[in-house]
Formats: sequence, structure tokens, C-alpha cells
Amino acid sequence: MSLTAEPGILLAPRRRRVAPIAGKVLAGAFGFAGALVLIAVLVDPGTVAATPPTLQIGGAALGVAMFVGGILIGMSGVTDIVAARRVKHLMPQKTILLSAQGLRFTSAFHGQVLEISVPWDEVDGCAFRPGLGRNEFLCFDVPGRRPTPPAPGESTQEQMMRVDTYAFGTPFTVNLAKCPDVDTAHLDRELRRWTNDRCYLPPR
Repeated sequence: MSLTAEPGILLAPRRRRVAPIAGKVLAGAFGFAGALVLIAVLVDPGTVAATPPTLQIGGAALGVAMFVGGILIGMSGVTDIVAARRVKHLMPQKTILLSAQGLRFTSAFHGQVLEISVPWDEVDGCAFRPGLGRNEFLCFDVPGRRPTPPAPGESTQEQMMRVDTYAFGTPFTVNLAKCPDVDTAHLDRELRRWTNDRCYLPPR
């Protein structure tokens, strides 16, 4: 089945990019460094002699706050980077391409690509179902297309399809909250047109 006869709608969840997260690490490092400079100035004998006690106390409190804040922000950034890299290396990247011919599910992992095409007449309907992080996933119900029982040597993509089937009742799912470029009103209209109103975006 070809899904290229008519322009489709690509549902491709974005993963967290490392560059913005790295900004947290840099901010933490600058805060930490600024705190060390401030503390060094405050403990200088000349500064102590020329600074009123009230300002010394205020400066010390500011230095401690910058020191602790820098560590907390920096560690939070490092934790986020580690988590993002783990997701990239451990979880397949999934996309769903919708068109007049049906849906094409793609799951890529370390250079290996699994593709499954499903015509609309095999899709019973779609619904939003709760997932991790209080996100609602758009799920396409396709009877008979669920993964077979576990088999030796099955791919990571097939394993994750099984996990999604247990969680959502179907492996064909996507988190629309991570698809910021998708016009949901347009998506709803096209789903209704392609399926004669059998599939549409349910109200949330």
C-alpha cells in the first residue's frame, strides 16, 4: 500500500534536545563561579575592614544562595542530559504518517527501521488514552494487528509495540503534546474525511 498518493500528516513526537538542557548546566556553572568570586572578595581582609557588618552578612547570604543555587541548577541540567541520552539510546523513535490511504507506522532504532502500513478500512476508530506524565496519547485501534506472543530474536521495536499494546490496547499510538507542529483542527478534518467520520479527534 502506497501512502504517497496524497500529501499526508506526519505525527512525529519531538525528543528533548540536549542544547537547551545544556544551558541549565552553564547557568549553574556561572552561578557557582560567581558565588566563589563573591565569597573570595568578602573574605579579603581589606574588604572586611571597609564593609559594614550588615553588608558583610548580606553579601555572605547572597554568596551562599548563589553557591547552592548553582549546584542545584547544574545538577538538574546534568540529570536531564543523562535522561535525554538514555531515552535516545534505549527507546525507538516512532512516527505515524496519515494520508487518504491509511496510516503508516514507523519505528526506528539504531539504524533498524520497522514499518507497518494499515488501510483505513482496518481501523476501527481512535481515542485519547492516558499515558505517562499525565499526557494523553492518540491511539488508533486496529483489530488483528497486535504483536504476536513474544518470540526469540524479536526486535526492540516489536518489544516496544507490545508494551504500548498492553498500556493502550494498540501499538499505534502517538503523544500529540510532543507534536507541536501539528494543526489539530486540520488533523480532525482530514481524519473525518478519510474515514467517513469513523475517526476523529475526541474531545478532551
